[in-house]
Amino acid sequence: MYPMTPRHFNWSEFDSKDAQRQRIPGSGERMMNRPFVSDLDLVRQLMGQPLTVTSGYRTPAYNRIVSSTGEAGPHTTGKAADLAAAGQHAFRLVVATVLVKAYRAGVLAEVDLTPATLDRVVKASFQGIGLQQASKVPHAGRFVHLDTCTPSETNGLRPWLWSY
Repeated sequence: MYPMTPRHFNWSEFDSKDAQRQRIPGSGERMMNRPFVSDLDLVRQLMGQPLTVTSGYRTPAYNRIVSSTGEAGPHTTGKAADLAAAGQHAFRLVVATVLVKAYRAGVLAEVDLTPATLDRVVKASFQGIGLQQASKVPHAGRFVHLDTCTPSETNGLRPWLWSY
């Protein structure tokens, strides 16, 4: 069901670094979760453009250096990746992940997973998404901003994703 080799990524893009921040060759191919990478392939298919993996698999030792999760965390399971994204690109990336979830849930057919579908969904309804999730008090002051403003109404780009 899941291909052994990703269509849109090289396994080396998911390689961990060691404590000296040197890449550990082959660690991505050995440790990344195949269903997770298959879903990333579908996100990439929808985006219709390359995605840059900034972090894939992490050894527990490296994760302890770079993450508050210590020696455990999503990256140490091979079921997480950080992708470079900002603004409109980030907005499209978030929408693409939701469409892949809909496909995996049986709501969309694979034939629907095209850049044209993503473009139609991105242009529909919400055009601004703002995230405020940092707070000294758990859950207090956290929110998600949603808007349907156009660029002329905001003097800014739309669609757009940002954090406060």
